[in-house]
Amino acid sequence: MRDLISRYREITNRKDIGSSVRGGMSGQLRTLYPKRNSLPQKELFTPKGTLYPKRNSLPQKELFTPKGTLYPKRNSLPQKELFTPKGTLYPKRNSLPRKELINLRALNANCIGGGKEDPLTGGEDKDNMKTVFRGKIISKRGWVIRCISVSCVGFLVFVYYFSSVMNSYGRSSGNNFVSSTEERTSIFAKLFYGRNDDSRQKTSDDVIRRRGHDPRKNLKHKVVHLDLKGMPPLIQYFRNLFPLLKQSGVTGILVEYEDMFPYHGKLRDIANRESYSKANIKKLNELAKLNNLQVIPLIQTFGHLEFVLKLEKYVHLREVSRFPQAICPTHNQSHEIIHEMIDQVMSLHPGIEYFHIGSDEVYQIGQCSLCIERMAKSQLTSVDLFLDHVSYVAQYIKDSYDVRPLMWDDQFRSVDEDLIVKSGLGSLVEIVVWDYLTTVKIQPQVWDKYSRTFQSVWIGSCFKGANEPNSMVVNETQYLANHYSWVDVMQEQESRITFQGVMLTGWQRYDHFSVP
Repeated sequence: MRDLISRYREITNRKDIGSSVRGGMSGQLRTLYPKRNSLPQKELFTPKGTLYPKRNSLPQKELFTPKGTLYPKRNSLPQKELFTPKGTLYPKRNSLPRKELINLRALNANCIGGGKEDPLTGGEDKDNMKTVFRGKIISKRGWVIRCISVSCVGFLVFVYYFSSVMNSYGRSSGNNFVSSTEERTSIFAKLFYGRNDDSRQKTSDDVIRRRGHDPRKNLKHKVVHLDLKGMPPLIQYFRNLFPLLKQSGVTGILVEYEDMFPYHGKLRDIANRESYSKANIKKLNELAKLNNLQVIPLIQTFGHLEFVLKLEKYVHLREVSRFPQAICPTHNQSHEIIHEMIDQVMSLHPGIEYFHIGSDEVYQIGQCSLCIERMAKSQLTSVDLFLDHVSYVAQYIKDSYDVRPLMWDDQFRSVDEDLIVKSGLGSLVEIVVWDYLTTVKIQPQVWDKYSRTFQSVWIGSCFKGANEPNSMVVNETQYLANHYSWVDVMQEQESRITFQGVMLTGWQRYDHFSVP
């Protein structure tokens, strides 16, 4: 590099070509800056070829012009404008193409506006009304039209989706947002398909018409799930939400607290620093009662206990030491913690009818040393450990508080029917059969088993959060199809299964460690 500098200085100092070189370099080398990615990583060149010092050696708060004059400090520059060495204004930063730099020759010859050539667009831009977006030239008027169009479409989709979900399970009386499911579907078809024919989405009315009756009228409970483990709302939010739920035909709320419950005493480490206070919980119950909404608390008691097992204090209670997902069902302290959690939650929810104990997706069972020893000694399997643990928890709730336990069903789908009957869970708990796919995939043999082992069954559908771990937008088509598929399933199975209610689940995030 030093040889290159020496050679260049030798050429520019020669009398016969010095003036032409210096004049020519002024016009030639100032024309285009090299693309940013083509610059050496540690060195920057001035328009005349003189080396700046290495980037890291530049003063942090000062920038140099090609002639060495100091620019003002960086923080004193206008935030939305960049200046060229001769003072000509660049366009606003956000309007610059990401992979290109402005042609300095065009900027020096023609300022933007004034009827002269625009270096960005290549044409006239008298009023400087154009910006570049993803390689396309868009006027400010075009931006306004685009924003209005997107906002209108988004609002219409929201109204259609919300009214469809809230009315999809029916009610004997009340005010629908749209007069019928048929009309809602017609609006959707006209907006997005440009027609109103049989190519539209299947609706619950189509299912009812095919079967001849509406099974939703027999549901005693219509419950909406409030998942508080990701971005929990303020209590004031429920003042507006609960009247809306009541108006939509909802009869109860399933509140999954996780670490947002104000645990205290032995469990004070479990509570989130931003958890609700006892006064908040009492206010939530008052608002629910005011709107005739039944409150069903949900506390995980087997799997999905990351909010407890992540703490160093409880690492020894993990079924597998590497994973804070499932608690050891054999350790005595596990039972003590679960009892204490239930007691504290029940103390702030007097007079409730149901208590949900979770117990879904228990991925590690029978793998710790205590469980292995117990299974070997008593000739048990991991299925026996699961049934024994949930039976113990459910029996504690029923005996201590005379409350009906609820639990998710997925762990029972592969369990032999005789083992379920032997455990006594069929008369002890009510299961919530959940499936969030577009078409419900519960196998016929599972329904056969449930019809013989459980006295009553709930169904679990979804209105958000069950498609991808990093989803940012609600897939209303998937969720509406899931609701309609459940209507079909209820019609097929209601002759042999008593459907007690439905839970519309809405997941804030997949688990405790996922991003909300």
